[in-house]
Amino acid sequence: MAWIQDLDLCSPMTGANTKGFLGINNASGIVSEVFHRQGVITYIDGDEQEHRVLFLASKLFLSGKRMSSKQNLQMRLDVEDKVQFDAVPCEQLENDSSCSWFATVVWKGTKPYTDYDEPVSLLEEPWDLMAEIKHLSNNPKSLFIRGQGQILQILNGEFGVALAAMKPNSWESILFHRSACFLFKLNLASHDLTKIFKEGDRIRFIAVRASKHLITQWVASQISVFVSNELDYNL
Repeated sequence: MAWIQDLDLCSPMTGANTKGFLGINNASGIVSEVFHRQGVITYIDGDEQEHRVLFLASKLFLSGKRMSSKQNLQMRLDVEDKVQFDAVPCEQLENDSSCSWFATVVWKGTKPYTDYDEPVSLLEEPWDLMAEIKHLSNNPKSLFIRGQGQILQILNGEFGVALAAMKPNSWESILFHRSACFLFKLNLASHDLTKIFKEGDRIRFIAVRASKHLITQWVASQISVFVSNELDYNL
């Protein structure tokens, strides 16, 4: 499988519209959709902007206890239920619910323990690059950016480096893993990036500030093919 970018779909990058923002932490919302193992929360921010937040049943805690993997979410939550949650940004065009946020934890009652503030080396799994990327991108306290850029280099089948257009003629580097890449809703976690992307391909990205010892300034939480008629995002 290979992605060949159609130049007719992509207009020249004459400027940049990269936005910086934090994740959502300790917020309240209303359950607006409930399915067997996932749902959607509607959240109104301080500027009265409405957001859709996707959540999985595995992220739900009721009175401090995680929901069982065998339970039907529809048996535990109802539409209009009030819940609390933390969330990180996601690409709304890459999920069927058109959500621009993904909940890292949802709860009613007592909030479960979260390890947002612990160094990666203290986490349960042994330290490695993937553990660090996961820890950064799943942390709602992290600084995120959303914008456009292009592929700089595909390092191997799993990793690549992109450039983020921070402002006109100003670029910063983003490290990305294939698990963060999407091609029209297809996650590329099991695909060889050398057969899909090439230098110069246009992308949309969501990225988080990288640790100082990493080779790039940012780490991608999501990379998507850029098409000029995609929808704008309201942050």
